[in-house]
Amino acid sequence: MNSYFIDARNRDDLDAMKRAIDDTCESTGWLIFSTHDIDEHPSPYGCTPGVFEDLVEYARSAGPAILPVYEAWAQLGPDG
Repeated sequence: MNSYFIDARNRDDLDAMKRAIDDTCESTGWLIFSTHDIDEHPSPYGCTPGVFEDLVEYARSAGPAILPVYEAWAQLGPDG
């Protein structure tokens, strides 16, 4: 499992985020994207709606299940 925080350090590098999705699909692993805020003028810890929408659309086209963490965890069952 990997976690990828989208913020000022990387929010302009959509290609790197897409590679993270591709790598996760190839390894049939988990990838958790998180950010603090989504706004046209994000804080240093957030991203713009356009970046987030592009990322979600790319992930959808790659084919994995896209779930909130709590739903993914629930699908694992009691043994995790």
